[in-house]
Amino acid sequence: MWHIYDTGHKWSHLVCTAFAKGTGFPIVPPAPLLCGGVIMYGALRGLLPTLRQAQREGREWIYQDNAYFLPGKTEASYFRITRNALQVDGSGPVPSGGAERWSRLGLAIKPWRTSGAHIVVCPPGRLFGATFGFSADDWLEQTLETLRKHTDRELRVRAKMSWNDAKGADILNLRGAVKTSVPKPLADDLASAWAVVTRSSNAAVEALLAGVPIFATEPCGASAMGLSDLTQIEAPRTDGDREHWAAVLASNQWLLSELRDGTAWKMLNETA
Repeated sequence: MWHIYDTGHKWSHLVCTAFAKGTGFPIVPPAPLLCGGVIMYGALRGLLPTLRQAQREGREWIYQDNAYFLPGKTEASYFRITRNALQVDGSGPVPSGGAERWSRLGLAIKPWRTSGAHIVVCPPGRLFGATFGFSADDWLEQTLETLRKHTDRELRVRAKMSWNDAKGADILNLRGAVKTSVPKPLADDLASAWAVVTRSSNAAVEALLAGVPIFATEPCGASAMGLSDLTQIEAPRTDGDREHWAAVLASNQWLLSELRDGTAWKMLNETA
């Protein structure tokens, strides 16, 4: 038996009610943990303790969040859904129909970038770090220190709005890092970029489509096409089948209509 844990927040409720319609599973509050498997959208507003308890008890869990490609909060937007993981990494076989799902998105994969002047660093937000038990400040500081030891390229940090305080500013000025504004399109920072460095941000997915090599220090949707060792920043990975990777990711995200009509649940069970 599965239960869908809904916080009542508008986005949680939007996705959870759509998935409930397609599966027939009951919707319940964020806590307490009930019998059976756990399904949730995001991990805020009381959901994380329930998820952590389920993990400790060896329960099955399904996590829903913004999509790898064409994310948003409309009927035309996609949402990613993963079983026992926060994201898929793009490896493994392409599910049946995966190539067609990727093609329907109408996105292009540009040739690999083999030159570039700067490195785009995309740190996680403090709220995300606090939610999942790590310090976003420490991640950024350690990442910048490691990069400065292994490259002389400009480090361009795309700081989230939650970084706008004194400590964040101090870190962002460390060893000449340049702070850029989140409202500025990522595509602007990807232009002439040598690489993108992140913990697990979806920015790495956009970078791979643009042909920019990526480094991700934690498993994420771009991991299969990048490296995690920041000491190799001057030798980024520029190989691998990105069409295959993209088809895998496209097969693990769905429209709200596909949540409602059971398509998402059917495909999740086919790849379980």
